[in-house]
Amino acid sequence: SSSSSKRRAAFVLAFLVITASGVIFDLVLYYVFKAVPEEASFAVGNIVSAVLFAVGFLPQLREFIVSRDISGYSFAVSAIDVTGCTANMIVLFAPESTSAAQAMKDSAPFVAIIVMHCVLVLTAIFVVCLRRKGAAPAASAV
Repeated sequence: SSSSSKRRAAFVLAFLVITASGVIFDLVLYYVFKAVPEEASFAVGNIVSAVLFAVGFLPQLREFIVSRDISGYSFAVSAIDVTGCTANMIVLFAPESTSAAQAMKDSAPFVAIIVMHCVLVLTAIFVVCLRRKGAAPAASAV
């Protein structure tokens, strides 16, 4: 049908525009990072990304707490993500030429992800224990 092909074409166009925008944005960031002082690139590249990673976990934490339910949550995904972050941190700390302080700075986003997964898993355990003590799950807020 023509409406189906129009939707498909619109989807492909939107995908291409979003992809091109992302590539352009990445190129701009690349040149900005090359031009700014090292302290500024560290702040934006490591601290801001670590904070954004951490903030990304808040909706799931809120859902656990509000609904008192963890259905749909994958402990395996958390385990795989933590394993990947740990491997990335090992790579950052491995070279003898890298100082521990520099490796720690570079690993800030990975540390944030690991910490937030720990918070998420502990919250899930708390919710499950709370439900076992008789608190019924609330209706999902989402």
